[in-house]
This record gives sequence, C-alpha cells and structure tokens, in this order.
Amino acid sequence: MAQQEITIRVTGKRAETDFGDLVSFNENSYRLKFDFDSEWNDYSQRVAVVLWAGGCAEQVFTGSACDMPAVASPDCDTALVGVYSSNGTGKRIASSFVRLRCLPGAYCEPPEAPPKSLHEQILDLLNAFDFSALGVKLPAGTYSSVEVNAYGFVTGGKQIVEIGGEGQTQPSSSLADGGIFFRKEEDGYTLCHYEDGTLTAITGLGGGSGGAVTSVNGLTGAVTIDKFDLGLPQVALTGSYNDLEDLPEAAAVTSVNGLTGAVTIDKFDLGLPQVALTGSYNDLEDLPAAAAVTSVNGLTGAVTIDKFDLGLPQVALTGSYNDLEDLPAAAAVTSVNGLTGAVTIDKFDLGLPQVALTGSYNDLLDKPTSTGGGGAVTSVNGLTGAVTIDKFDLGLGAVENARQMPLGDSVRFGANFNSLDDTGCYYVQGTADLPCTNGPTSSSNSLSNCRWFLMTFSHNDAGQYVTQVAFSLMSDCAVRIRNKAGSSWGSWKTVI
Repeated sequence: MAQQEITIRVTGKRAETDFGDLVSFNENSYRLKFDFDSEWNDYSQRVAVVLWAGGCAEQVFTGSACDMPAVASPDCDTALVGVYSSNGTGKRIASSFVRLRCLPGAYCEPPEAPPKSLHEQILDLLNAFDFSALGVKLPAGTYSSVEVNAYGFVTGGKQIVEIGGEGQTQPSSSLADGGIFFRKEEDGYTLCHYEDGTLTAITGLGGGSGGAVTSVNGLTGAVTIDKFDLGLPQVALTGSYNDLEDLPEAAAVTSVNGLTGAVTIDKFDLGLPQVALTGSYNDLEDLPAAAAVTSVNGLTGAVTIDKFDLGLPQVALTGSYNDLEDLPAAAAVTSVNGLTGAVTIDKFDLGLPQVALTGSYNDLLDKPTSTGGGGAVTSVNGLTGAVTIDKFDLGLGAVENARQMPLGDSVRFGANFNSLDDTGCYYVQGTADLPCTNGPTSSSNSLSNCRWFLMTFSHNDAGQYVTQVAFSLMSDCAVRIRNKAGSSWGSWKTVI
C-alpha cells in the first residue's frame, strides 16, 4: 500500500493545503505534514483531527508530521482535517479545517478495540457519572498524572490504581506518582500509597490512629453492615432515582399542634403571646400592659432584701471603718516577694532605684543626675551665650506693672487711649500707680482714678479715621466721645 503525503500550511489559526486528489483508503495511506508558523512553537504535543459525516478520529503527535487517521465510513465523500494543542498552562490553540475530497466506498474498517485495562475501566467508571449539574467543574489540566479535558472528564494518563499480582511487592512503572497500589498478601490485600518511588502501607483510615480493625459496632468476625447499622433506615439501596425501593410515601398533614380540621395558628400557638401584630411603633394594639411586681426571690408581701439574698455575706453594713461588724478576719502575711521570716523591703524591691530616701529637698543623697530631658540648653529663641529674656521677648512690651498682665484683649490697666485704635470694646481702669493717658475725665473720673467702658470704631485699616465712645462706670454715668482724623486726635466731647 502506497503512502502519500498531504502538506497543510498553518499560519496562526488558518489551515490551507494544495492537495487536490481524491482520498482513497482502499489501496493507499496518508501522512499529514504540517507547516507551522512561530505561534505554535510553545505547543510541543499536538492532535490531528479528521472529521467526516459518520464520525471522527484523532492522532496525537509531536513535531510536524503524523499518519492520517483513516476514514471509517463507506458513504463518506468529504473529510475535514485540522489540528489543535494545549501547552499545559491553560493556553490552547486550534486551526481551521481544510477540506479533502474522498472516494465514496474507499474506507477502512475500524480496528477491533483491544480489551480494556483496569485503568481504562476505572476511567469509564468515572466518566459514566453525569457531573454536569455541579456548579464547579474540574478545569482542564493534569492531576496526579491524570489528564482532564475541557469538559471535566478524565481522558488519559498513568494508572491511578494498580492491583498487584502474586509475589508482586512493588507497583509497575505505569502507576502514577500519588497512586494507590493493592499489594497481595497471603490473607488478602494491603492498601498502599505510592509517591516518589516509595510505597507506604495505609494502616489507619478515617482519621483513626492506625492499626488493624478489631471490631465494627462492637461485633467481631465476618461483620455485615447495613443501612440500619448506619441509622439510615429509609435510604433506598436499589432502584432508579425516581423509583427508590424504600422511599416512604408522602402523607398528608393530619394534625397541627394536635388539632385537626381547618386549623388556625396564632402567636399563642407559637409561644409568642406578647408579640404585637398590628399598630404603629408608639401605638401597638397588642402591646402587653405592664404588670406590677408580684414576688421577689419567690417572696410576696412586704419583702426585705438583705446582703445574704444578694450573695454578699461578708459585706459590712454597720460599724466604723476600724470596727466593721462582719469584716472577715485578716489572714497573717506568710511571705513578701516570695521571702519569709524578717523581710526587709527597700526601694529596689519596689522598682524605684532612683528615689532619694534621705537629704533635704535641695540636697538629696540619691537624687539622679539631671539630663535636662535630652542634654543642656543650647539656644533660646535662636540666641546663644548669656541670653537675657525681657517682656518684649514674651510679647508683653506694654506691661509696666504686674497688675497690667493681660487678662484679655478687652481689659486694660493704666492704658493710653490713643493706642486703643482697633475696633473693639475695652474695659479701662486707671489708678494712682497706673494712671491712664489721653483719656476722658468727668466729675467722678480722673486719669489716676477712673473706670471706663470704651467702644472704638476704626473706619479704615490704617487707623487714620477712628471714633471712640467712653461710658463711665462710676456713679456719674458720664458719656464722652472724640474722633481721630489723619494723625490727630480731637478733644473729648461731653455727651452726658
């Protein structure tokens, strides 16, 4: 049988071919040769796919060529050929299909499938279940050397289970790393776990501490477990999903809280007698009325509560601080800081090593050396050397006497009225030792004995146009007013 070569160019995901002959599998076989571009470089293992009206076939290969799977349908006149691959990290690539014309009737009988291995039987068993209802499916990839396709089905890989033969102590090379090996013993099989070339017998299952099972539910020998032993008497063991043998028949409700007929359930049946069902938050129709206290600690009538009722038997209710009636007897000290006998306590025991115990206030023997909170003063207001601080450094340049210490912006003693040219209200007082200057006078007020409430109105920011009104706080209730225009103050005028 002659073999012909079919060249297929794959550029990106587009496949093209110049092969135009009729494909016939009666006397010929074909080899597919793919010409891949650089986009396929990361995909070393590829799968050639042949589709026809009656079925499909795949061929796994590496490199750029493989034998073309034969068409196995007698009435096929067209076959579609493509290629796809996955790089094992979740990335996939697939080409379009090229169309090949086939000679009708020129097909190959499909080869007889060999008997399935134990591994293939396990795969068939897993794939027989319908997992489509599950919310989360297995993503495509490799799991313990078992390959899973994009639909969540196991498709190939090494064996995950192997049952050893007589005298076989190690699994064959076809067992996947992490697989299960049943080692045949004289009295049965031992379940083993295979990993990194090491076979480990599994002697304890289900979170047990290991060791052979000695009894089941207290029974020994050949023990049989059924659904009743598991507390599942209604579980069906046979039958289809819709026809469970032991499924109990659904029965109608026959009573509610012991009542039959047309039963009405209310809040009292639910044990919620005080729950309001209607009404607003402030006007609940069914809000229960507050009830008077009927008993205290189970007692009724004029009940007296004492410390014993409150669980406070040792609390003293009468007596002086030194003579409490019920004060519990003090217990003798048995140790101090873990010491017994004639114990002496000093400042080091109390964690106060720097406290001075003797000496005067200015000459404490044990006074610690002052560090100045981090070192000697190096500058004051940016000055160094022998620095002198005066009232101007403190912002008190206008203060001439201790009584002039500012109590606030509105309180002034011995003030110069000409300097009070900012808009505001001031309390001004003059005394013999702190007389006022440029102030008003009246029958009860002199510059050396006055008390005025001054209101200043400045008409511009430069202080060139100012009006001052002074109200006497003495008995004459005098009122004086004056103006300033430019740099000159006018004389005080009498209002009252």
